[in-house]
Amino acid sequence: MKISRRNFLVSLSSMALTAPYLKAEASPLYLNDVGKLDRLGRIDSLCFGSCNQEDEAQPCWGPINNLNPDLFMWLGDNIYADTENMDIMWRKYQRQLAIPGYQRLLRQTPIIGTWDDHDYGANDSGASYRMKEQSRELFFRFMNEPQNSKRRDRPGIYNSHQIGSKHGKVKIILFDLRYNKMDRKAPNADILGEEQWAWFENELATSDADFHLLGSSISVLSSSLATTEDWDKFPASYNRLFSLLNKYNPRGTLFLAGDKHFGCFSSRPSGARGQRYFEMMSSGLTRTVPGFYKPTVRKYYGAHKSFTEINFGHIRFDWNRDVPRLICDIRGRAGQLALRRIFEPDDYTGLLREVPQKGLELLD
Repeated sequence: MKISRRNFLVSLSSMALTAPYLKAEASPLYLNDVGKLDRLGRIDSLCFGSCNQEDEAQPCWGPINNLNPDLFMWLGDNIYADTENMDIMWRKYQRQLAIPGYQRLLRQTPIIGTWDDHDYGANDSGASYRMKEQSRELFFRFMNEPQNSKRRDRPGIYNSHQIGSKHGKVKIILFDLRYNKMDRKAPNADILGEEQWAWFENELATSDADFHLLGSSISVLSSSLATTEDWDKFPASYNRLFSLLNKYNPRGTLFLAGDKHFGCFSSRPSGARGQRYFEMMSSGLTRTVPGFYKPTVRKYYGAHKSFTEINFGHIRFDWNRDVPRLICDIRGRAGQLALRRIFEPDDYTGLLREVPQKGLELLD
């Protein structure tokens, strides 16, 4: 097994600082096996979620497990650590690992993901968070990231996965929006860092996937709120993102997001023959907006486009068509359907277009 010099030095320094809390658990826990992804010939469904308080009731694992997805994706705030004390952070990760419903998911489903501010270490934190290397090591431990993973050689936790064969290929790109994030008041504040930008461009330039799912821990397309971090609050990065997307035009692009404590579908014009980019946001698994604020969210984002109760995302890939489709559901705590959108790539541009649902017969 080949381990890079950077990987070795970072791991060595992190382990030295984290040794007190990297002790064996009192009882064995089943850990993530991301290698199951390599054994998937094709992906037919996935679930994703965010904003998960590790010491609160977590009702969504039952319906997620019953759906038996091929993949589960964390999109940040996977725990609420909010600390520079790594003992506390690791105990919170251990608590999450021990949740019975999550243990069941780990046994049957490969799990991938990224982080956001609260599991990274502090609210709205970024590159200046002083425990970021140690936090990164704990995230990798929680995800059971292999020691020879290329992800460990990068400044942050960004990663990609390509699943499927020539006819039925999906590329998932997971951004890291914390490790290199600048203060947004800085001139031309950047959210990714140059190495991640170069990596992202290469991922687009070399992909021939049928669908591209871009996982972002904060919203790319939904309208900003005063209290949230969104891509459009970093205009230089926002413009650079869409410049690259317009340059390479990855087929079937859908943004997946978390963070805001409600579920929502959003879109924006692409500039290509009236086509649009779409975003599906699911938040949160345990956290929702306060009751007094829910009518405001529904009014601002649209009652038919938003869901303000506990929720998770569920995507199915309909490959049994000349033009494959995405059936995108936001589901509530019992697995009930709350919102649905259906998308397929446009023949000319390759961008997604929304399929009218009237007259369609689909199982919930």
